[in-house]
Amino acid sequence: MTSTVLNRFNRSVQQLDRGFIAIALIIVVLAIFVPTQVSNSLGFTIRNLVLVSPFLLLSIGIAAYSQASDADNLIAKAFQDRITAMIAVFALARRPVFLAYLGFAFIGSITAGLAYSVLF
Repeated sequence: MTSTVLNRFNRSVQQLDRGFIAIALIIVVLAIFVPTQVSNSLGFTIRNLVLVSPFLLLSIGIAAYSQASDADNLIAKAFQDRITAMIAVFALARRPVFLAYLGFAFIGSITAGLAYSVLF
């Protein structure tokens, strides 16, 4: 098990991600054309990454736990081809969150419709 994780990590380190390369190139181009903006952009990115990091760490931990305990396969089998069941379980488990999603969707659709009717 440990050797499999280390092999995956070794392969991922050896192969650079295209997204990472794109971000690095954007920063280099920004440094060439607008050098004063680089520090502002990097500061903004780091500041917001620090603010979001607790949520990222929590989600990574939950995903790692579910994969290690094989719970992800059980969850996938339980809800395979049953979207209504997934929505119902989510609504029962986290009713305030579900209601907030419905409220945001309703308000967003009304706002978008009004904005569209005013603009066009």
